[in-house]
Amino acid sequence: MSQPIGKIRSPAAPIFLPILTLGIYSLVWVFKLLREARDYADNRNGIQITSPGLAVFLFFVPGINIIWAIMMLFKLPGLVTKMRKADGIAPHLAGSAGAIGWIGLIPVLGSLLWVILTQSAMNDFWRSLERGNAIQSDMKTCPHCAEQIKKEARKCRYCHEPV
Repeated sequence: MSQPIGKIRSPAAPIFLPILTLGIYSLVWVFKLLREARDYADNRNGIQITSPGLAVFLFFVPGINIIWAIMMLFKLPGLVTKMRKADGIAPHLAGSAGAIGWIGLIPVLGSLLWVILTQSAMNDFWRSLERGNAIQSDMKTCPHCAEQIKKEARKCRYCHEPV
């Protein structure tokens, strides 16, 4: 069995390690989550994942860093949704974990809850792959019209092009 791409981490790690490392582990955590998601899903089914290095760099650019931090509240939980879509799951079945971002805007307790929910969602995804229980869809995307069609289809029922 091959080594899983993602690492299952304790949700307590991204809460307590930044305290011990004066915030540096927060950047490491963001980098690792993005790198694992990119290694798993980037360029599959048209999914694009933000470059981990660029994501961390933007935290240091004055003026952009605050906006970028707020954007990451939504982008990080949304990685699970993107990875499910990369597996061929229809968008309406992939979920919308990015909505967790609103919780992160609540001072202190909201931020802690956001970290726990984000890391737990990633852990659940990696565990489902380890068990071999990843949601498998019987659908694929037509390369011509981008509609969802059955994997066995030889011809798209929407645009009538061979697939």
